Amino acid sequence: MGVLAWAGRFSTMLDLLNHATPLFFASSLALLALSLTKRPRPPLTLALALLGLLGSGLVVGRELAANWAEPKASRAAPRLTVLTQNVWAQNPSPAAMAASILSVDADVVVIEEAVGAGRPVVALVAQAYPYHADCTTVTQWCALAILSKKPIKTWSYHVGSWRPPEWDRLGLVRATIDGGAAGSVEIIGTQLIHPDLKGDAALQALALSQAVDSVNPKTAILVGDFNRTAWAYSLKQFDARTTLRRRTHGLATWPARWPTAAGGGPGQFHSCQSIRSMPDRAGGWCHCNDRRPQPLITTEL
Repeated sequence: MGVLAWAGRFSTMLDLLNHATPLFFASSLALLALSLTKRPRPPLTLALALLGLLGSGLVVGRELAANWAEPKASRAAPRLTVLTQNVWAQNPSPAAMAASILSVDADVVVIEEAVGAGRPVVALVAQAYPYHADCTTVTQWCALAILSKKPIKTWSYHVGSWRPPEWDRLGLVRATIDGGAAGSVEIIGTQLIHPDLKGDAALQALALSQAVDSVNPKTAILVGDFNRTAWAYSLKQFDARTTLRRRTHGLATWPARWPTAAGGGPGQFHSCQSIRSMPDRAGGWCHCNDRRPQPLITTEL
């Protein structure tokens, strides 16, 4: 299965296998261990285990290598820290979610699923973030919000078509953050649907690449919940279509309904991943996964 995932570049159905690549790797490792305990060692089983390890390992390994190769920002330069967080519209613990976000003390927070149980999260976080770009207050078809400690000069939102044949259901919120003498930074937040066999997810990703096509790649940061694993070919296709450079690699998903590694209850956290430091005036895009909140972007101003 891990080898079949390589064919995801040609097939949407096979690309879905990439979401389970770590499981294929673990299964191949277990199969290898089992093969080594047998006497005589079964050659076919051993070969399948090694092939699975190689295929799965290369899929993930390429992303990890790209992650390590990312340039790091200077520690001495002024920084803007951006956190992106899917707070989960069915979150049973909005107060705990808000406390987790506030504990990061980011300069800018981009929230997905800012509806339902997400509204109390936004309200609590907003107490520490005086500047808001919240499209949920404008239309029911947008569930995104940008909260900032720095002034927001302008903001706008986009809601895609919800009717065929133009259907893309793309939501965007974008805000220009005032960086003072250092200049402004454009923050763009979004959430994409899960990959599917009908092609709706591919259509939505195409609409997103077109929507951000005109941004300045040096001063724009696109963040959000892309609902794709880091090594999916659908993300590589998005890379090829956009002028923004992907700044997050090798970051696995973690469903919100599962317990977190830190011991949080099921469904408590539906959030994002790790710090990415970018060199001076370098924008880019980063996709979000479902984990505890951490600063996603630290960029120089």
